[in-house]
Amino acid sequence: MPIRTKPIDLIGANDLDALVKRRTQEDATIDFKQDFSFLQAPSDSEKRHEFLKDVTAMANAYGGTIVYGVEEGSGAEKGVAKRLTPFMLPTSADDASNQIDGILGTGIDERITGVRHRGIVVQNQKHYWIVRVPPSHLAPHFVKRVCKKPKPNCYRRENTTNLPLDARGIKEIALRAATARERAQSCIEDRIQFSLRQGNRDYPHTEGDDPARLRPHVMLHAVSLFPGEFDIEQIDSRKPKARCPRFALEGLYFEQPGGGAPPEFHLLFLRRGGVEFQKYGICYRPDRAQHLLVVAPKPFLMELSDWVKELVDLTERELVRLPILVQASLVDVENTHLPVGYGEYSPLEHKVVRSESWVLDGVGEPAKEQVRRMINMLWQAYGLRDAPFDVEFPWDARTWGE
Repeated sequence: MPIRTKPIDLIGANDLDALVKRRTQEDATIDFKQDFSFLQAPSDSEKRHEFLKDVTAMANAYGGTIVYGVEEGSGAEKGVAKRLTPFMLPTSADDASNQIDGILGTGIDERITGVRHRGIVVQNQKHYWIVRVPPSHLAPHFVKRVCKKPKPNCYRRENTTNLPLDARGIKEIALRAATARERAQSCIEDRIQFSLRQGNRDYPHTEGDDPARLRPHVMLHAVSLFPGEFDIEQIDSRKPKARCPRFALEGLYFEQPGGGAPPEFHLLFLRRGGVEFQKYGICYRPDRAQHLLVVAPKPFLMELSDWVKELVDLTERELVRLPILVQASLVDVENTHLPVGYGEYSPLEHKVVRSESWVLDGVGEPAKEQVRRMINMLWQAYGLRDAPFDVEFPWDARTWGE
């Protein structure tokens, strides 16, 4: 698997050896550095500016990976990985990591969320260092002034060069970030409309089933704002248990059949970038009110909670590329009800209920609040203030920061 797409936690010394053996060429998404001069001379403002320039240039473009400890060739071989140059850290790996976090947090305006980095230790306690930079929906990002000499403060990576930007270039970056969200929102809406068309068809069901009860369903979309390559091999190697893979024009499904069609549940890896969770059978008919279709609140909330956990897992495995636009929806739910008390039900007149979409670019307390708001908004469509059950969150806010 190319180092560009391999999860950063799985990159090892063998992957770096492969860069040299394959004579890998630098491009817009991979950059080689012979050493980590910023760590070795943290008080040098020129080297600090150079480090921040490299990171912001990638965030303002397509994201990418910076590999420290690889010497590139010269002349006709400029940009080609020539040999490995592991280096000694002036301090412990933990201190070095904290130092990098500190300069990333204070040296960039506005802060880039989701930058990940780690050291790879080899013989004689020498290290390589990998920095993985996501494309940013908050672009453009600027380097705060750290040098005495005036320097450009906004860059974008083009091919193998970090170009300083003028006012027009800065406006283009801002426009690209804004339209990325629009494209992701359009993708979500297309998928909802497709699901509605599927539900309106007469699909097979076993004798005694209630087709009206089977149609209402819940969906959770997480669409990448800056999608990468659709890597079927990487996705297919992580087959979820008890789910059947199925290829389609829109992407790769993992389905859990429920005896009819469409399947009771699916997880779809979208070819466009991102994932779709979908679950049918969220309604029941109460014994004392057989004429009503009622959403079962607790199983529905547990389903959403499990999907959030799986989504976090997929982002950590880098099968879903951050940042992502997230939205939950109740689909084909017109004339369904929600229980509000013993024998009391609140009706819904909308065919589709959509939560507000929001951008997930890292795991922490802000993301936790957004998930709560998203779920509460679905309840508010039924006239209630908020969901009656809290959602268990799968992350520690300290893991990726706020």
